[in-house]
Formats: sequence, structure tokens, C-alpha cells
Amino acid sequence: MGSELALDAAVRACGPLAAFPAAWAEFAAAGGLGSLVSLAASHENADIAAGVLGVLQALTDEEAGDAGDSAAGLARPALVAALRAAHAAPAIARRLVAFDEGVAEEAGAVGDGLATLQAMVEVDGSAAGDLAGGAGPTPAAASPFLPWLLARVRLGTPGKPGARGYDAVAGAASELLVVLAQAPVAAVPEDGGSAAAPPAPPRTPPAAGALLAAGGVDALLQALASYRGRDPADADESEHLENLGDALCALLVAGGGGGASGRGEGSAAQAAFVEAEGVELAVLLLRKKGAAAPVAVKALDFALPGCPAAAERLVAAGGLGPVFAAFMGTAKAALGGGGGGGGAGGGAAPSRSEASAAEARAVGVVSHLLQTLPPSSPARARLASKFTEAGGAKCERAVDLFARWWDGKVGGKEASLQARAAAAGAALDPALLARARLDAGLFTAHQLALVLGHAWSLQGEEGGFEARRAIVAALHDRGGSLGRVRAALRDYRSELGDGGGDPAAAAVAAGERARVDGMLAAMGEGGVLVGRQAAPAVAPAAAPPPPPPHARPRSPVREGRPAGEEEQGRGRHRSRSPSGDHHRATARSRSPRGRQSHDRDRRDSGRRRTRSRSPRRDSQEYRRRSRSRSPRRRRS
Repeated sequence: MGSELALDAAVRACGPLAAFPAAWAEFAAAGGLGSLVSLAASHENADIAAGVLGVLQALTDEEAGDAGDSAAGLARPALVAALRAAHAAPAIARRLVAFDEGVAEEAGAVGDGLATLQAMVEVDGSAAGDLAGGAGPTPAAASPFLPWLLARVRLGTPGKPGARGYDAVAGAASELLVVLAQAPVAAVPEDGGSAAAPPAPPRTPPAAGALLAAGGVDALLQALASYRGRDPADADESEHLENLGDALCALLVAGGGGGASGRGEGSAAQAAFVEAEGVELAVLLLRKKGAAAPVAVKALDFALPGCPAAAERLVAAGGLGPVFAAFMGTAKAALGGGGGGGGAGGGAAPSRSEASAAEARAVGVVSHLLQTLPPSSPARARLASKFTEAGGAKCERAVDLFARWWDGKVGGKEASLQARAAAAGAALDPALLARARLDAGLFTAHQLALVLGHAWSLQGEEGGFEARRAIVAALHDRGGSLGRVRAALRDYRSELGDGGGDPAAAAVAAGERARVDGMLAAMGEGGVLVGRQAAPAVAPAAAPPPPPPHARPRSPVREGRPAGEEEQGRGRHRSRSPSGDHHRATARSRSPRGRQSHDRDRRDSGRRRTRSRSPRRDSQEYRRRSRSRSPRRRRS
């Protein structure tokens, strides 16, 4: 070109191609895409590069082409493949780092480049590997793009000098970060290997691994820390906050496996979360009860499974109170929404779906704590005490949620499908039923059954019998029984796989089945209720002797007490029974003042018994009073 003005005009003339998807393939075959990518990567004039990124964003936009024509949908994958062949993603990434966002045109070009990268990854998930070093001349370790991206989503504290507030570039960066963290692992082609070869361990997606290597967990926690004392100013910033939480949770999931048992030290991402004090930050955000509280609950839901260090740090940081406040539904901000209205507490009320999702997250946190904390640790004892305080209110809440999710949502959906199939005279498709149950909340229903199973299996010194009484009472008040909980636990056990040939996964599944079997045995599976340990059902050697006439019938909860603890707790439980007045009177008679009142009560009761033993005396008194009331006696 004769001048940069003519070059800029030629670049911008390519923009109308976005409206003609049929011409994209011919444009790529003619080398047009390659020329645009080359200009974006190496031209020294930032205005030319900004114009190129604007054209690429228009071509890859999901709304490009006629909305009523399917040609754009068919041509877009071929367009992305051509861009990948030209190494467009690394070229765009290098240019974004070099732009000066202080210039309005270059700041807009940064947004266009981020949108183009996001569209490429959404169309072809393997394109995320291009930004992680899978393609292009620059390896991921030497590329400054991912550290720049992690730093760009971090906002400064409002009011401080030089603090960067939220803008459109920060929102686009957080959206791209979520897409990269959630990008799947590329499929490995079949190589015809031996069937006897051990299965390969699960691989971390390349983009997620590169983000972890670049300190992604710590960077995202720092970005979330900016919302400790404030809420998002508008709906766009609320979406930015949600994107930060989603990216963090995606890294926690993809951050490598833990031990062979699945209950060791957790993954590398979970270890980074604990080391960066992510647990303490989540507890602080929960206590603030702001817009970031739902994000904190979700992060804990992904950070706790299989990581005892995170669970113990949560208890040590005083997080049981805020967590159970969210579980009980008393923390209003922690149950969905809370942001987007500007200022703390100014958000709109959460929708039903938001409240349901946050409720499921709180249930998951409690379930993970029960499954992860060591049985004999002080942290486990503190957790167990939560289920016995306040008259077993936590157990009643767990029963309420279980009835809502297992009987209401999952059971209601299953009954609806069965009724529809019966009306149509056709058999219900098992695959359709399985998908419908999952969509209705089967995972949360199973988690609630595990919470009740753990609460029922608490040892005696941890208040397990008080928890059992609260569970049984709550179930009976709602017309249910332990059979419903046992059915949910059996359903959960049946859903556990065999590991798919992976020995580590098979060991995890076997351990989980053994844990569920212990819960079922403790709840009376097989006809016997046991206390601290699961025991098989055996036939009694002889029929038990009949109880004495004055004995009270035993409650179902006391039937599950071990024999060694029956005598130990007899006085305590008897004083709470309806016939405990006699024992309280006996206790009062041991004090000097109580002894006098007790003797007076005995004398009064003796007089009453003496009068009642003489029916003749009672009849004479009755005749004497009757004669005195007659009219003849009064006149005389």
C-alpha cells in the first residue's frame, strides 16, 4: 500500500464481510485472514492493529450474518479453523499486552481482541490450548498474556489514588478467563494400545494448567478481596463478580487429583487455595453478608471435597457460624443475589432459581465438612455440636430440605414422568428418567441424605442421641420416617460407579459404599438399630422377658442406644420423660427446705388415701349433709 491511510481504509473495508457468511471460506482461501492476522501481530501502528481486531471481532461475533440463515452457523467453525491455522490466538494475545489502554481507541481494541479470543474458544474448545502454548512460536511459560489477563480482572479499592475501577475491558477479561478455565481437555486419538495397559491418570486441561502455573488461584482471590467492603455498582459489575467466582471454581476442579483414596491432601489447586488464605477470605465475605457471599459459599463447595486442611482451616477461622447461617437460610445475602443494586444491602431479592442454587451450595459445604473432617479431631467435635444445639434445629432444617429436594423435587418429577408415560400407554425411558432426576436436583438430595446419615451416626459423646431424637421427631411431624432417608442412601449407593478401570477411583467408590453401608446399618437396615458401629442383623437367642406392669414403653430412638450406655444415660433421659415428676420431687427432697415440703406432701397424700379407704364414713357424711339441706330440717 502507498500509505498507512490506504492500508487502514482497506482493512476497514473488510468489515462488511461479516454480513456474508458464504464468502468467509473464499476470503480465507485467498489469504485474507492470514494477512489480517499478520497485521495484528507485527504492524507498528496501533491504529492499524486496532482496525484489524475490530474486523476479526465482527467476523467471529455470534450475531454475524443473517439471524434467520443457518449459513453463518455452518461457516463459523471453518472460519475459526482458518484463524487457528494462521496462529491468530497467540498473535492477538501479544498485541493485547502491548496496547495502551489510556488511549480510547486502543482500549476499545483490547475489548475487541478479548471478544475474538472468547468466540474462538467457544466454537472450538481446543483453541484454549493455543493461548496455553499449544500453538504458536511463544510457549506458555514465556508468554505474558495469562499474567496480564489475571491482573486485568483485579480492581482497585475505590477512593485510593491510582485505583482502577470496573470497566468494559475488565468484564471482557473475566468472561474470557471463565471460558479458558472451563475449556475441556482435547480428545486423545485412539492408538490401538493394549487393553491390559493401566489407564492414564486424569489430565488437567492445558489452559487451566497454565492459569494455575501463572498463580491463577491467588490472583482470583485478590480480585475477590476487593469486594470485602463493597458491593458491585451495577448489573455488569455483578456479572464480573460472578465470573471471578466461576473461574476460581473451575480451577479448583481442574487443578489435578489428590491422593489415591480421594480423601488425602486434596488437589494442587486446593492446596494453593488454602495457602493463599482463601478459606479465611471466604469466611470474611460470608460474615459481611454482601453480594460476594454467594460466591464465597460456592468457592468453599469446590475447595472442601477431599481436602482436610481446608475443612480444618474453616473450623479454625470460625466459619461454622456463617456456614450454618447460610444452611439455615438466616443469612439472606448468602442465599442468592444480594448485588447489582449499588451499596451493601441494596440488591434486589434473589430469584427462585438463585435461592435454590445457593441453598444447594450451602448443603454441599455442610456435607463436605461431615465427610472430610477426621472422626476424632476437635474440629469434628465442634461440627457435631452444631447438630445438637438449639434443640436440634439443624437436624430439623436438614429434614425440611430433604423432604423438599428428595420428595418434592426429585420425587415429584419422577411421578410426573411416570404419570405421563402411563397416560400415553408407553414405557418410561430410563435414560430420560435419569436426566430428569439429575435436572430436578438429585445430587443435592443425595447430599442431604448423607448429612442426615452422618448426623444419625454421630457418637454418643458428640451428642448423637440428641441428634437422633431431633431427626425422628422432625420426620414424624412431617409424616415421614427413616425409611425415606434409607431409600435415598440406597439410591446414592447404586449411583456409585466402579471407577471405570481406574484403581484409585475404584478405591474411592469402595470406601464410599462402605461408609453408606455403615449409615444404613446405624439406621436399622436389616432390622437392627446400632449405636456407634454398624452391626449385622442376627436372630435373638430367646424371646425377651415381658416388661413389668409399671415399665414405660421404649421409644424408637432409645432402641438404637448401645447396651453399655443405657445405664449411663438412664437418669438423664428419664428426667426428660413425661413421668419425670417423681424423680424431680425426689431430688428436691434431698435439700432441707425440699425435705419439709416433701414430708408435707406425703402427709397430705396420706390423709387423702385414708379418707378414700373408708366408703362407710363417706356415705354417713353424705347422708348428714343431705338431711341438713332438706326443707323440713331447715324449718325445724
